[in-house]
Amino acid sequence: MEKLENAINSLITPIGISMEELVEKNHSKNISQVRNIVYYILHCDMGYSFNKIARFFNRCDREIKYRVAQIKFRITHFSDDKECYEKIVNPR
Repeated sequence: MEKLENAINSLITPIGISMEELVEKNHSKNISQVRNIVYYILHCDMGYSFNKIARFFNRCDREIKYRVAQIKFRITHFSDDKECYEKIVNPR
């Protein structure tokens, strides 16, 4: 789990969101959007399993699968999600 935590920290530190904010069940749009994009990056780009991500975030693996599918669609169709994804993947 330490390896997963380090991967998450490397994604969120440049954009100024703490691990506590990301892990808690906060439903604000900004935090939820970043959380869902982190799920997507961890699974699709880094190869972590839904189960491992779900255990780390204390969520059900079905929720992670749903969120990854949802954000995958949103990144390709909505500019605000695409911009957030780009900001996380390519921090300046």
